[in-house]
Amino acid sequence: MGGIIGTVVPVAEAQQVPFAFASARDAHKAIDGPFGRYIGQEMAAKGMHLFAVAGFDNGMRQVTTVTRPILQPDDLIGMKIRVPPGQMIFDTFAAFGAQPVTTPANQIYNALKTGRVEAQENPLAIMEGYRLDEMIKYVSMTNHMWSGFNLMAHLATWQRLPDDIKAVIERNAAIHVARQRGEQENLNAGLREVFSARGIAFNEIDQAAFRARLAPVYATWKEKLGSKCWTLLEAEVGKLG
Repeated sequence: MGGIIGTVVPVAEAQQVPFAFASARDAHKAIDGPFGRYIGQEMAAKGMHLFAVAGFDNGMRQVTTVTRPILQPDDLIGMKIRVPPGQMIFDTFAAFGAQPVTTPANQIYNALKTGRVEAQENPLAIMEGYRLDEMIKYVSMTNHMWSGFNLMAHLATWQRLPDDIKAVIERNAAIHVARQRGEQENLNAGLREVFSARGIAFNEIDQAAFRARLAPVYATWKEKLGSKCWTLLEAEVGKLG
């Protein structure tokens, strides 16, 4: 994920700017274009090769809770919520007044079960894959961030490959990234009905109310990411902050 790569290549965090992308498809368009290529250039400086069509989809992230539904930003005040590694996502939920707790994905189930956290945020497919629906009672369709998984290679190893081999890899990577994106979109879309049938309550939220709390986050990260990165992102998604 961009947030994890961001611990080494700071501009990769830009893939997860809150409320930047209206949908996963909008995110794919951005990371396949000049914005994504810029991130790839910065990664190359740290010895990583980012493929031209590199973003496998995870999906739009939703807030899911055990104790109470999230209808407005104030509902997050004081709530312990699991977040993945990455400073931007931590800063986002801190701005809402929540208490972010960073854990690896394979510890989310235990964190919810033991009460270490009372909420987590992920695409619905992650909720299904880790059986989090066994504890989750409420899903707020915040669509607050996009997340995906970047296809990378060790730069020096990649550069040693013959050009024809590179071409085969790139062609097949693009084919299967596109295929995976479609399958993941269908999976995330279909799970709402599945979870509703299991008794989990869903609610829509007003994104504007949440975005209004993030002016300091946008200002901080515009400076951290740099004007070039921010300009390329806004060229894809419009004005932020």
